[in-house]
Amino acid sequence: MCLWGEDSDNMTSAGWRCKTLNSIRTMLKHNVIDVLKIDIEGGERRAFPEMLTSGTLRFVKQIVFEFHVPGDPIQHRDGIAEEWFRLYNMLFEDQGFKLFFSWQNPRKRLTDWGTVAGNHSHNLEISWINTHYI
Repeated sequence: MCLWGEDSDNMTSAGWRCKTLNSIRTMLKHNVIDVLKIDIEGGERRAFPEMLTSGTLRFVKQIVFEFHVPGDPIQHRDGIAEEWFRLYNMLFEDQGFKLFFSWQNPRKRLTDWGTVAGNHSHNLEISWINTHYI
């Protein structure tokens, strides 16, 4: 099963059924999620809007995710990675989350590993805590 911005009973080409966080939480009968670790190779840009608008995040105490910045790292000199980071920080803060850790992973470009992961230049590892649970 994969985390996505909408529910689908159709299988992806990789053999996954995609669901929203709320659907997964309901299916597993989780009232509260202590730690939500997300690493979905660029899919976070499709999953997060639904999580932010549906209210599902109120059931999550802590979010840890790897955000894949799209494009070529040479082109990131224009600050696009920082803009994505600021946008997500603002959106999560509006939901009551506080950033407590961020790190730009200097590892190799995902495109160097093949085409499966898509064209992501580098990763930001980011963690927020839900202040409503403190």
